[in-house]
Amino acid sequence: MIKETLMVGYHKYEFEDEGITITMEKFRERDGNLMGDMTIVADPSKYVDLSNPHIVTQRQNMSSARSKSEIAKILKARLDTPDWDSIIEFVCVKSMRKHREGHPLVKIGKLEPRKEVPYLLHPLIRKDVPCILYGESGIGKSYISLFLSLLITEEISAVGMTPLKGKILYLDWEDGEQNLDERLKALASGLGIETPELCYQYMDGPFSDNVHTIAKRIADEGADMIIVDSKGAAIGGRINEADTTVQLFNSIRSLKITSIVIDHVAKQSAVGPIGSTYTVAEARNVWEMRASKTIADNKLRIGFYHRKTNMSKKHQPFALEFTFAEDENEIVQSVVVEQADVTEDADTRAALPLVERIKIFLSDQSEPNGEYTPQSIEDIADAVASKVGTVRARLSENVGKEGFWEKAGTGEYKYKDKEPEW
Repeated sequence: MIKETLMVGYHKYEFEDEGITITMEKFRERDGNLMGDMTIVADPSKYVDLSNPHIVTQRQNMSSARSKSEIAKILKARLDTPDWDSIIEFVCVKSMRKHREGHPLVKIGKLEPRKEVPYLLHPLIRKDVPCILYGESGIGKSYISLFLSLLITEEISAVGMTPLKGKILYLDWEDGEQNLDERLKALASGLGIETPELCYQYMDGPFSDNVHTIAKRIADEGADMIIVDSKGAAIGGRINEADTTVQLFNSIRSLKITSIVIDHVAKQSAVGPIGSTYTVAEARNVWEMRASKTIADNKLRIGFYHRKTNMSKKHQPFALEFTFAEDENEIVQSVVVEQADVTEDADTRAALPLVERIKIFLSDQSEPNGEYTPQSIEDIADAVASKVGTVRARLSENVGKEGFWEKAGTGEYKYKDKEPEW
């Protein structure tokens, strides 16, 4: 009986009858030969004279008959019982074929149609594709990603989100396990639940150089989603180079797993994630995060704006408000997360589309008798922080529509209510 785990960059073979486990990783093609790191361990309960379960670790040429024969001889000298020639041949041939065959060929055109768009956490995280969450530094991205992890790990429906239960692997280039552990405990306290254990991996070096280790962790822990915190460090800091960005997303795709990639905002224009345009091009689902700067010191309000999807329509913006409770040493002990209205705060409202900002401004200009006060184009432009010409164009496109606005004189507009449905 052989149990096989075959992921990109990491193959594991468990020979249960023989009590032998072989892993192959760090594959490299050299001069037509496939090389890989081979590690062999034995089950001490099956081999009573074995003092150490570790048998051997070495760089193995899977293409060479001579190399396979030599390692089989070494293994026979250390542990005589298994049929090492057959085991080594099987592992090398299987790993070589799997590594070189790539993903299986699929014929499209007559596949069963999906009944719905699959989500791991609706409406934020689609299954099996990369999701970019980006925003300015210091807005609490780790709190956000840990909160989302808790909802998925514990299958908690809250703050307008509905999860499927799953296991998370947190890949951290930014912070450290102690800080994230404290934040996880505080968020669990705010949810009123016992803190679960999340799989955490301290990372250094580019994601693509560590894909074999990540694949091993996914396989060993049965992870359903990875969190990449954050993209800049995961590509070695070369944020403006297209090849490093494409390489990151190719590596993520090779793992065939749901992922959240945390990224920073492009400071120069404050539009889109920082660095190469391939960040948005390669991601299948992109959300901007924008923080309010005007609420209390112990609160953090984050607006979420759906900037890209390659399936179905974009979701409506929403906001979350984080309330922090500290002890006397200023260590956060509890974080309560609640839904908030993205339109109520000037900072989070500013990221809405221009038409939405105009509608909100005009609808706020109401009088006690229920009428709406007309506003000049210049006043509207000033209120929504946009150019007069741009505002004039948007006003003309939607004039007279219910739920938008109507003309109220020369150069003035006022909100137009929707007719009630009876």
